[in-house]
Amino acid sequence: MDRNANRSTGRSAAALFAAMGATALIAQTALLRQFLVIFHGNELAVGLFFGCWFFGIVIGAELSGRWVDRLRRLTMWETILVVAGALSPPMIMAAMKTMPAWYAMQPGVVPGWSRIMLAGLLASPVGMWVGLAFPFFARVSGGEREVIGRLFVWEAFGSMLAGLAFAFVLAPYAAPLVSALLASLVLLIGWLAWADRRSFRVGTVVAIIAFSLLLMRGNVLEQQLERLRFDALGSGAKFELSLHTRYQNVVFATAGEQTQIYGNGGYLDSFPDPYVHRQEAALLLAQHAHPRRIVLLGGGFTGLAVELLTSPVVQRLDIVHLDKRLGREIVSRLPTNDRAALEDPRLHIHTVDVRRFVRESKSTYDLVVVVAPDPSTALLNRFYTLEFFRGIRRLLDDKGVLALSLTGAANLIGDEVGPYLASVRATLASVFPKILILPGDQMHIFASLAQEALAPDLPSMQNRYAQAFDGTPPLPVEVIDQWVVPERIALLKQVLAGVDAELNRDLRPVSYLAFLRVWDRFAGGGMARWLAGMVNVSKRWWQAGAFLLCIIVWLLPMIGCCETLPGRYGLVGVATSGFVGMAAVVLASIAYQSIYGQMYQKVALVIAAYMGGLAVGGYLATKRATGDLASSLRWLRIGDAALALTGLGFACFLLVAEHLPVSLGQTLLIVLTGVTGAAAGIAFPAAAAVLGGQGMAVGRRAGRVDAVDHFAAFVGALIVGVLLLPTLGILAVCLLWTGLKTASMLVGWACKKQG
Repeated sequence: MDRNANRSTGRSAAALFAAMGATALIAQTALLRQFLVIFHGNELAVGLFFGCWFFGIVIGAELSGRWVDRLRRLTMWETILVVAGALSPPMIMAAMKTMPAWYAMQPGVVPGWSRIMLAGLLASPVGMWVGLAFPFFARVSGGEREVIGRLFVWEAFGSMLAGLAFAFVLAPYAAPLVSALLASLVLLIGWLAWADRRSFRVGTVVAIIAFSLLLMRGNVLEQQLERLRFDALGSGAKFELSLHTRYQNVVFATAGEQTQIYGNGGYLDSFPDPYVHRQEAALLLAQHAHPRRIVLLGGGFTGLAVELLTSPVVQRLDIVHLDKRLGREIVSRLPTNDRAALEDPRLHIHTVDVRRFVRESKSTYDLVVVVAPDPSTALLNRFYTLEFFRGIRRLLDDKGVLALSLTGAANLIGDEVGPYLASVRATLASVFPKILILPGDQMHIFASLAQEALAPDLPSMQNRYAQAFDGTPPLPVEVIDQWVVPERIALLKQVLAGVDAELNRDLRPVSYLAFLRVWDRFAGGGMARWLAGMVNVSKRWWQAGAFLLCIIVWLLPMIGCCETLPGRYGLVGVATSGFVGMAAVVLASIAYQSIYGQMYQKVALVIAAYMGGLAVGGYLATKRATGDLASSLRWLRIGDAALALTGLGFACFLLVAEHLPVSLGQTLLIVLTGVTGAAAGIAFPAAAAVLGGQGMAVGRRAGRVDAVDHFAAFVGALIVGVLLLPTLGILAVCLLWTGLKTASMLVGWACKKQG
């Protein structure tokens, strides 16, 4: 027997596998954060990242499972695996950051699909290492029946601790490169506890010291890599600072006397630009006869607030902005006069999530302005849903006006822009009976409950703008002319009226899916026809497809000899749990962001709760489900039933979440996610025990179960995040989740009947 065998009972194995779990989670989250910077946070890119990550795990687990039981010189392979695991996170991070230097990209422009695919593939090597490592160290740890379940629990426990650390420490304070270096350091510390040769321990200590020194210089290296990345984009601007807040990455650059801001890779704003902001303020002031109370939801620091405050009619101006650190940095870079203007006692700043402010505010306003990008992601879509507009209605006084803007087209509303604008307009019209849309490359939309609130024509708007000042306004009243062209307004209204549009909701973000077609056009095309096809497919066809999938999951494992049915059931249980588990994490994250706000550290807490649940479920199954084949199959059925019920629990919670107190709703969501993790965690050790009872070697079955689990997670990440949520909605995905686990449970009952 190899000298490393049977180490699974010691603290060294616990430390190593906990470190492996922590390393995988920190590396994954840090790389994903950088991926969002490259591709503007679009969920297609996020789904692709997770897909490539889990695909790498599948390949690694399958390869390791096939070969690990035949390997000799295990100590050498251990060393190679640990060195590769320690080097890969920072190296892949550096490759992602410097991608513009070796693959041409433009600043603030959505990359093409080839670049998305390439960047997604960069995540695969780290995922492959995760897949290679688990079966290998399971083989080295010993051959007992329950070893895989025990190691799975330790790995999940390490991931849970890393999720908590990321939620409360790394997300608010650490840059992606720092997080990647820390992931490597954690792995080396776990390896130090595992290594049993003095020479290995000395070498590991040296490596820990080296990575610690790099970690101390992590922020400096981060800024240097960000400078290299930005300079390679060829924007002509001078890089100043890369700022990582709790919510996004922001780059500040200068071009002459102007400061440019890029958020998560996309262009946000530039300042000082008094003429542009003065025009925006003029258009807004022209929309209400007496705009005494105004609120800007999402921003306004760069100049819009200053220009609105020049009007003596404005008695109170509120800015609602979640990212306090970004707000401070913007204000510190404003011209002296603008900073002084923001000291105006009429200005009030609220550092809170916009949705929460809308839900809890007791104030009413004459003018509510949504200062947010297009609904290019499911997260941004929350500012354009039916539930959000209903909240805005409560903020407006009887003659109040809502103002927002969207990407449009100056002269032609095509197949991409039309459905997207129509979905937002239809959603607005279901709340506000009076709507005015001003065409242009940037569409300006105004909505109100009262007919007389909206100016009926151009002279009325000009008059309102002039009356907002005691004397001559900052701009001639004719500046309004550029937006108000009656013929174009009438044509746009006619075109949008002919588009059949569905309402955009929190639990069914159709505007997000419609905007993906606009996003695809700017990304170089190639998927617009496919995206259009998804939109045009009837919802009933999607529902029929989901039902057919459940039937296949039920009947397909029944084909074959009865003796191998338990093994097939074990793999089906793991596959459906992997799919549903990833769906649960995606659902919980999007639900949290949509209902309670964009709080990155709280989303990491959702992941930590799920991983903690996995550890609890895996521990229970390891203790109870590894005695004999019958007990293993019984616990598989228990896991299936529990996971089916949690799907229904999620659906019920989402139906009432909007009406619950915020603290109670957040707590319930976290608890539900943890319970889901516990139910899903039962499948892995129970299925491994079933396969072990049928004579499969420990390394082989560890690789097989790991590969099936992560392949299902790969499918879940790609399909649920990109396809099913926009087309079916969150509630329907919960029902699919319940249906899949019910189908798996039926296979388990067939095993019981056959004895």
